Amino acid sequence: MSGRRLPLLVAGFDAACWEYMTPWLQDGLLPNVQRLIAEGRSGVLHSTMPALTPVAWSTLATGANPGKHGVFEWNRLVRDADPPHLQLHTSATVHGVPFWRQLNARGCGVGLVNIPLTFPAQPLDGFVLCGYPLIDPLRRYLYPPNLLPGLEAELGPYEPGHLEGMLANGEGWYAADERTQAFQVAAAIRLTAQLELDVLVINLMLPDHANHLAPDMAGVQRAYADSDRHLGQLLDALQPLNVMLISDHGSRRIQGKFYINQWLYDQGLLTWAPRTPTDPAGDLNWLLVQAGQQAGLRGPLERVVRNGLRRALRAGNGPLPAWLARRLEQLAPAAYRAYAFDGQADWGRSQFMSFGSLIYANPAAAADAAADVQARLLALTDPGGKPVFQAVLPAGQLYHGPQMAQAPALILDTFSSDWSLAFGPNYRSASYFERGSGAWNGEHSRDGIFVFSGADFSPGENMLAADLADIPATVLYLMDAARPADYDGRVLQEFLAPALLAQRPPSAQPTAATPAEKQGDPAAPPDADASADLTPEQEALMAQQLRALGYVD
Repeated sequence: MSGRRLPLLVAGFDAACWEYMTPWLQDGLLPNVQRLIAEGRSGVLHSTMPALTPVAWSTLATGANPGKHGVFEWNRLVRDADPPHLQLHTSATVHGVPFWRQLNARGCGVGLVNIPLTFPAQPLDGFVLCGYPLIDPLRRYLYPPNLLPGLEAELGPYEPGHLEGMLANGEGWYAADERTQAFQVAAAIRLTAQLELDVLVINLMLPDHANHLAPDMAGVQRAYADSDRHLGQLLDALQPLNVMLISDHGSRRIQGKFYINQWLYDQGLLTWAPRTPTDPAGDLNWLLVQAGQQAGLRGPLERVVRNGLRRALRAGNGPLPAWLARRLEQLAPAAYRAYAFDGQADWGRSQFMSFGSLIYANPAAAADAAADVQARLLALTDPGGKPVFQAVLPAGQLYHGPQMAQAPALILDTFSSDWSLAFGPNYRSASYFERGSGAWNGEHSRDGIFVFSGADFSPGENMLAADLADIPATVLYLMDAARPADYDGRVLQEFLAPALLAQRPPSAQPTAATPAEKQGDPAAPPDADASADLTPEQEALMAQQLRALGYVD
């Protein structure tokens, strides 16, 4: 950097947790993280509820709780559409003003690398290399766009989608993901130096992806070690004066899945959308075979009964009589679900529907119905007798702000559970639980990590706690930028150098008036319809990318 040191590096070590890191630190496997710990302060960083990437990073960006920024999951429920449907969040649908705009207003140049929900890129004094979800046939991955050809000429092609590699769940996905992260780190170093920026914010997502996809902890350890190496490259090249290493949430390993929407269906609270058979006669015959086996029918008797039903039902050309549908579902529930349901909830005919650790209530549902669902969910236990949910919380207990009309009815805390949530029907068994999760082996936990190191941080006690919303407030303080009046977080004074606090008391920090909402244009609200920025084809590709990573069902 021609002798110039970067004033502040904010590095995300996505999904990092002390439960994983501590033994690897003791074994010397994470030397660059260890270097920061030895020179600074470390502790537990409490995530949002739910502890999901888009929610956490939106709070980290805006300093606001979800009731203000309006992001409760990767998708948002468009209630006033006919029919209501889910739509992916983008940078255009996050309410509030991210801290990097406040830094720009202070005259600080900022680089953003792989920060979730920054696509489509909004103009910035600095640069934006967009983060998940990110698939764009036009390859608008970088702002300013004219910088990408030069980076690719020097570093090779940038291919952040690599869907097929992700789906392969093996060496293919890991090699592709590590290559993407290596490109991001190299690009961050080059552009930060070239543009002489003041703040770099970069998120290393490899640890998170490995926790989800790696079949064993050896694969997770490898991702942590590679990310530590990438962190070392940033530290060595940029020589930051201050470093804030953070994770948006923690990690845990899981036993399998709990089918939450199947449970709601069996409670009479959700209706599945009907499936249109591709082969009516063949599909019906298959279902009758499965039901006959469960009923104990064999040989000639089974064929007589099955063929008689097929003739009576005109070989599947028409809906099943209600009495027969109920009986077939009782006999062969998994087979019936595969025959009858397309895997999506029919929102218009359902009282409740779950996705992304949330339960949404149909406006037509009884006012006290959510409390009844809450009580029933809290009473659920898994096959080992442990509660499935540590808490089931009404949104009003967690959030406040102008976006509460978009909030779910209930938020599900499974973040120390042995189970991940699945949102379709269970096509393989009648149980709500399914051990083994295929390619999905790990989930999030509530507690991440922080390590603060540098000239403006003081030595002292470790393993104190902070909240995600405190990070942007502290970043703005470090850079002497105005803090919006409606921030939910605070400046983490207990970790800062006394000389700095004496020179610039946080109480004297200027407070910015809260602009109206939209990123990129503070005078305008976010787009009411994310399709203003995404074509249907783009949104489908991005949803496919999130599905490949297991982030959405």
